[in-house]
Parts: sequence; structure tokens; C-alpha cells
Amino acid sequence: MIIRETKEYEALARMFEENGLEIQLDEFPPEGLIRCWEAISEEDGKRMGAIVLEKRDGEYIVGDVAVDPSFRHRDIGTRMMEVLLEEARLKEAKRLMLVAKVPDFFKTFGFVIIPREGAPKISKCLDCPQFKVSCFPEIMELTL
Repeated sequence: MIIRETKEYEALARMFEENGLEIQLDEFPPEGLIRCWEAISEEDGKRMGAIVLEKRDGEYIVGDVAVDPSFRHRDIGTRMMEVLLEEARLKEAKRLMLVAKVPDFFKTFGFVIIPREGAPKISKCLDCPQFKVSCFPEIMELTL
């Protein structure tokens, strides 16, 4: 597997949407986009996963992260997070935030759940019709 930077956000956005993330397909690229990476199979060149670093409301954000279902449980998400964390540290970010559908994955990196009431406005969850119906995301932060 190779993890490389890509400028092809539109292709990544389609992958994110296919993997159940709420993506605004009319926002290319999203405001605050810093960098995008993709995990590529060395065998056939297939995109295995992708991750995005953004800055919103003055905060560094894990914008989106997804691994193709056929490649899950191979540490692809972990390796992509390590690349993103290194970039955030290089940018001298004091903390990194995200909206998590799978909080336990992010807890392995030291992220903690914070109350939505005191969190910066990094999420559009409150406007989503699935919020607290079929989707129960958590706001999380990691002090760097």
C-alpha cells in the first residue's frame, strides 16, 4: 500500500459518499481544505481509502476518512491517520478535531469525546435529517 497526496478531491468525495459519509457533492473543494491523501494498492492501483485535513472555524479538522469495505481491517485507516497527524503537527496545530461515526477507532489515537454544546461549529450534523435518527456522531478532539 502507498499513501500519497492527491488533488482529486471530487473522486475522494464520491468514495466518502459511497461509504456512508454525508458529503456535499456540490462543494468542490470544501472551504478550508488543506490536504488530501489516498491509500493505493500497489498490486492493482485501486484506491483503498482516503483522508482529508481541513481547517474550519479556526480548528484543524479530520474532514473525512473512509476505507473501502473490501480493504477494511488491514490498518489502512490507522496508517492514513498517522500521515494526517504528522501533517497537523508540522502545521503546529494545538489540537485536532473531528466528527466521528465510529468514536472507538479515534480513541486509539487519543481522541476524546467532548460535549457538543461547548464544541466549535465544525459540524453540520444538527441540520441533517439523520441526526439522532440513524446517525449518532460524536465531536472529538486530540490535544497535540
